[in-house]
Amino acid sequence: MAALSTPVDYITTYFKFTSLTRSVGKPTYETIKSIKEELKANAASVHSDKGGGNHGYLGLILSPTAYASIPGTIPFIPPVHPGVLTIPANSTEQRRAIIQHTYQENIREYREYIDVKNALKKQLSQSMDKKYLQKHTNKQTSTITDTIPVVLLSLYKRFAPITSRTLRETENIVRDQVYSLQDSLEDVWTSIEDLIELAEAAGLEYSEEQKLAMALEVLTNVPDFEKACIEWHNTLPATQNWSTFTLHFEAAHDSLAQVRGTTMAQAGYQPMANMMASQYEQIEALKRKIEDMEVQQQQLQHSPPVDHAANNAAAAAAAATAAATGQDTVQAAMLSTLATIAQQLASANSSSNNRNNSNGGAPRNNERRQRRDTSKYCYTHGACAHTGTECRAKTTGHQDTATFSNKMGGSTSHCRTTNA
Repeated sequence: MAALSTPVDYITTYFKFTSLTRSVGKPTYETIKSIKEELKANAASVHSDKGGGNHGYLGLILSPTAYASIPGTIPFIPPVHPGVLTIPANSTEQRRAIIQHTYQENIREYREYIDVKNALKKQLSQSMDKKYLQKHTNKQTSTITDTIPVVLLSLYKRFAPITSRTLRETENIVRDQVYSLQDSLEDVWTSIEDLIELAEAAGLEYSEEQKLAMALEVLTNVPDFEKACIEWHNTLPATQNWSTFTLHFEAAHDSLAQVRGTTMAQAGYQPMANMMASQYEQIEALKRKIEDMEVQQQQLQHSPPVDHAANNAAAAAAAATAAATGQDTVQAAMLSTLATIAQQLASANSSSNNRNNSNGGAPRNNERRQRRDTSKYCYTHGACAHTGTECRAKTTGHQDTATFSNKMGGSTSHCRTTNA
């Protein structure tokens, strides 16, 4: 750190945010939270041996309980002014030098603490209109006199009060969240940390054990993390904290990614996707069979009776095979329904054949029932409601471009003389 005689501008030299996000108008939960997060980043950016030595002056922003929840910390005790330098009269030169050095270091540490604290309070006072901070400001010095944790908690309670119901509903959302392996575990950690922040705004505290329990509740519902959960339960309680918990499951996630690839969720569900694709193809094939049967039924009006027993048997066999192979009940039900439709079509065709047979077989050409729509020409069906390219039951040698004027040797069924 700098010498005693050298002033330090901590805002420009160390702070991550040289100015805080300004709250326009009445403070809200989000604006207060944003200000707090930026103050935390700034406080932690200046090194200090206090509080465990790993988080700078973060203890200036967090409540003692919140600071104690951070792994590896000890209580953050602010330094005090050492008073007047006193050296015993009978001290040796070496002893006098040690006492003077210790005193100067204590003075430096105290001044640094005061300067960092004042810089943070200055930023806080500039982050919103003064009227919202009057309760905490000394009128003579125009400086904030309360500690920053006290000021932040007061702002929350006055301008963004958090009810116990809101806190309970938010906790339920955290506990009920569904985690996917394709998502970042940071989403889970953030949701829990946001809940902790909300509780602090309400003047309540979650213990580290409660944080761990919530996170474990979410991850236990992920089958792929079963092994990692068992391993966590088997670790020594003394080593179980929020930091080791997050590292443990992030390592487990990374291991799964190495085995399955970055799209591991897709890899896990690929067999199901393949099975569904196969089922879909079977269903589509059966639907095409039924569509062909419908076309064949239409052709009965000008063709000899056709026995559809083979088609019916094929459809029923497809449904029976699907059910026998143990495929899911949805596919089996769909195939069964399609098979039933095929049976109904076959039955309808049979009834039509019987009626034709009772009238002496297939109707003669001069007894043909007239088609309702004969405006288009089809090589296979003659005058009908579709063109050659639209035909779904093309005969061998079918010509898509055949027309009334150029039939290309195609059917003359239902063609009028004027069209022929």
